[in-house]
Order: sequence, then structure tokens, then C-alpha cells
Amino acid sequence: MGVLDGVPRYLVIDNFPAAVAGADALNPRLTRGFLEYAQHRGFICDPARVRHPKNKPRVERGIQYVRERFFKGGCFRDLAHLRDEAARWCRDVAGHRVHGTTRRQPLAVFKAEERDALLAWDGVPYELTDWRIAKVHPDHHVFCQYALYSVPAALCPPGQQVEIGLGAKLVRIYYRGRLIKVHPRQPCGLDAQAAHHPQRHAQAPYPMA
Repeated sequence: MGVLDGVPRYLVIDNFPAAVAGADALNPRLTRGFLEYAQHRGFICDPARVRHPKNKPRVERGIQYVRERFFKGGCFRDLAHLRDEAARWCRDVAGHRVHGTTRRQPLAVFKAEERDALLAWDGVPYELTDWRIAKVHPDHHVFCQYALYSVPAALCPPGQQVEIGLGAKLVRIYYRGRLIKVHPRQPCGLDAQAAHHPQRHAQAPYPMA
């Protein structure tokens, strides 16, 4: 979307697992992470019907073109370098070719007919959230991605399931749809607060195996 300097208003996507949790012709179910992304950017997402190839956008040939003309033989230092090179290639190479079906240059068509229809783009990268389900342990902690995080005993008793939103820097814990705690994300180990434990446990040390 950054290459376009705008956001499409309506997307028809394939039923890939990162975006679609449950395929259905009438009521498809998006993954929480992709739904939040769509809501943040403001576009409508409509997954294509399963086993109906004609319902999908005509993108397969475009993917083959990108694979053969951009990726083949390419060498990229890291993801940032790949993105920069892809943006340059789209702008300076692919956008100026004569399209096999329309016989027009895609970049010229985009500027003349499509760019003004896009939603505004703020230029700020979106931080993805990885959602997990975990059970609160008897010691008032949850284990997620090799780390332990304390849960306020007054807000969520042991044995209950909580939703955990893993961001790049923060971990958010939700119980029954309510945000009950935010922790700095830990690569491993323990992030605990004594105030989260019942009073009888507040002074007890936490054993680490």
C-alpha cells in the first residue's frame, strides 16, 4: 500500500490461513489479526468463494511475472532492502511495460483512473499483533512465547483462559474482552509484579526450574 501511496477501498482475497480463519460463501470469518489490520486501514475485505476460480481477481499471471522478472536471480541483504527494490522495480520497470491484456502501461492507467479512488495513506507502518490463548496458572502467570507474565489475581482467577496480544514491544492480556494488563515483551524468563498475587503469596519467591 505504501507503493501506491494509498489504500484500496475493497479487496477480494484468496482464503489463505493468515487472513481467513473460516471460509464460507456467506459469512467468511477473518483472523483477528487481519481483521484488525483491515479496520485500521479502513478497507473492506471479501474473501473469494472456495473452488470458484472465476471469483478471484486475475492475479495469478501477475505473480508469475513478478517471480520470473523480479525475484529470479535477485539478491537482497534483508527485508528492508527487498521492499525498497520491489518498490523501485514496480515504479520503474513493471509499471512501464505494456500489459498483455489491456495493451496499456499499468502505471499510466493507475495515475489516470485509479489513484484518486484510493483511501488516504498515513505512511506509518502497521504493527502486527500475534494473538494467542493461554490458561492462567495457579501461580497467577501465563506462559507465552517462552516467557511468563503475571496476571492480576483480582481481575482473573487461576484456571481461566485469557487472550494475549503479542506486539513487537508490548504484551496485552485480555480477560472476557477486557484489557487487564500490559507487560513489556520479554524474549524469555519472567515479568512479574507482586501486586498481582493474592496477599498470602505477595512475599513468596517464584521458583524457576
